[in-house]
Amino acid sequence: MSKSKELRELIDKVKNDITVQVDTIVEWNLDESPMVQELHRQSKNNDKEFNELFQDCVNYIKVTCFEELFHEFTTKNK
Repeated sequence: MSKSKELRELIDKVKNDITVQVDTIVEWNLDESPMVQELHRQSKNNDKEFNELFQDCVNYIKVTCFEELFHEFTTKNK
């Protein structure tokens, strides 16, 4: 196996691991938030538009976490 293929596989594995960890952190923090608990309670009314907005918010938080982690990683490794 070539070095570049090994590196790509390692990067993919690390990316997947980080994704799982960030998802877990975000979900835990969301679960602990009183505001999010209230939003979740409201979402049980099966309001499709509300649920889509709620999911968009969760995805935004995940992207923001990734950006912060990446920024921290790049500034520490300079």
